[in-house]
Amino acid sequence: MIWYTLYTKPLKEMQVESLLQARGVATYLPLIRVRPTNPRARKVRAFFPRYLFAQVDPARTGPGDLNWTPGLVRVVGFGSEPAAMPDAAIRRIQARLAELEAAGWLDPNGFRPGDRVRVVEGPFADLDAVFDRRLSPTGRCRVLLSFLGQQVGCEVEAGQIQPVKRHT
Repeated sequence: MIWYTLYTKPLKEMQVESLLQARGVATYLPLIRVRPTNPRARKVRAFFPRYLFAQVDPARTGPGDLNWTPGLVRVVGFGSEPAAMPDAAIRRIQARLAELEAAGWLDPNGFRPGDRVRVVEGPFADLDAVFDRRLSPTGRCRVLLSFLGQQVGCEVEAGQIQPVKRHT
């Protein structure tokens, strides 16, 4: 069994995944939860936009068989040769997404704009800040630090900040 990386049309990752699964092809589509600004927008999105992985038996299903899937642009490869993805790479992606989820980096409800936070790592360690917004689904965020009487925006990893506990 070989894993191939598939490149889809915009926002067609889930469609391609369901069509391939209906044909009996094993797939892996790394997903993350997001908090969209529009409440009717999708709350789950592809971690790698336009990409997913399909595991096939090369003796029964070739890359050409996959290319005819509606919504699929191509099987990723080098020249005319499709690139095989090692099982270990797929397991690393799955493990890393599980780690990020457990650490709260992919939790859209972790911090809200205006929350008081403390930077615990990096060049701004031990400084209090105000959470402004997430910049990426992988954990980059913007916080506002008080510096010389002004609030200065800076980018940090979500794992570098913790909520400040309020005293009651």
